[in-house]
Amino acid sequence: MLKWIGLKIHSSSKLGRGVFIQDYGKFRVGYKSIVNNHVYFDSSYGITIGNGCDIGFKSCLITSTHKLESDFENDRPIDENRCGPIIIEDFVWIGANATILPGVTVKRGSVVAACALVTKDVEENCVVAGVPAKKVKSLKVTAQ
Repeated sequence: MLKWIGLKIHSSSKLGRGVFIQDYGKFRVGYKSIVNNHVYFDSSYGITIGNGCDIGFKSCLITSTHKLESDFENDRPIDENRCGPIIIEDFVWIGANATILPGVTVKRGSVVAACALVTKDVEENCVVAGVPAKKVKSLKVTAQ
C-alpha cells in the first residue's frame, strides 16, 4: 500500500515500527537497508538512503528548517536557503538517536555515532561523533 502512495523502497529493505515519513514521494530506500523503530524522516526536500544501510532507532533526518527571526505575530516561515536534500550513500551506519540536518551527504561506508548531530557532509569511510559531529576515525576498506 505504501508503494501505491509514492514510497520508493526496495522489497529487500525493511522499515521498523513507528517510522514517520513526512513526504512519501520524496523518500527512497535502496537494496537491503534497514530503518529501525521510531525513526523520523522530514523528507520535504528529499531523502535518499542507499544500499546496505542501517539507520538506528529514534534517529532524525530533517531536510527543512525555519527562519530564525520572528515578528511575534505569524508562524516562522521556511528558510529556503538552509533547506536541502539528505543523501545517505551505500553501506552507511547511523547510530541510535543521531540527527542529520538539511543538505547533508553521508558518504559511502561511513558510520555516524549514536547521538551525533551531523551538520555538514561526512567523508567516505570514516566515523563521526559528537555535537556537532566531527571525524574521529578513518575506516579501512576490506575487500571481499
